[in-house]
Amino acid sequence: MYALLPEAADGTLAVLTLAYGHKPAAVQGALVEGLGRMLAKYGRDVNLEDLTARLAKVPGGPDGLVGNARGQQLTRTGNLSTQVARVITNLYKPAPPQHRPT
Repeated sequence: MYALLPEAADGTLAVLTLAYGHKPAAVQGALVEGLGRMLAKYGRDVNLEDLTARLAKVPGGPDGLVGNARGQQLTRTGNLSTQVARVITNLYKPAPPQHRPT
């Protein structure tokens, strides 16, 4: 994945360090790989400062984010890093507005 977009590796480490500091929980394999997957997929369309701010606000920090992904793993396909990527993507990209009949 990183061979296709080396910037994803740099962005992953920068975002995790800025969001969570130098904590061991911030560099859990599933978290690093999940964020890397998200950045490799969306590339330069991601505003890293905005993403960092959103990740920093996740209750429970990096452990809370991974815990949320573990919960999703019970009902979805894919490994833990895939679930982390989904959680981060959903956190970053707001859902489209619902059309309400008038």
